Amino acid sequence: MQSIGERLEEARKKKGISIREAADATKIRGDFLDCFEKDKFDIGIPDIYVRGFLNNYSKFLHIDPAKIVTDYNAFKLGRSKISKRDRGEVLGRLDMPDKTQEKESPSSQSQEQENLAPLGSFSGSSAESKPKRFGSPDSDSDVDYSLYWK
Repeated sequence: MQSIGERLEEARKKKGISIREAADATKIRGDFLDCFEKDKFDIGIPDIYVRGFLNNYSKFLHIDPAKIVTDYNAFKLGRSKISKRDRGEVLGRLDMPDKTQEKESPSSQSQEQENLAPLGSFSGSSAESKPKRFGSPDSDSDVDYSLYWK
């Protein structure tokens, strides 16, 4: 079975046109078309553009575009498969601390409480005091009318 590039090149040569003429007619860069005919699809552009270019180029050459794009998808799928072991290495590894060996000392508990202290109130005032709103310093209402457009 012929590769995608071989089919594209054969169809172009049957039409008797050069890559430059095909590039002018399809508005696809000639170097991209040359790479496609050499089965080099990693040309530094997103995959969706490669599919679109293959679709347009195959229509121009009167080849079934669905077959070309399907073969391209199968080609990409075959090249992108990696083993589970390799996939784990790509994602990295995280060592979790062992809960049975870790014993909290009283000092670590107090240090943890100190770290959480800023999350409480913003000031030393009691929790019952309400923050003052901009535009209505003495108002106890929940609506700040200064933010409405007039």
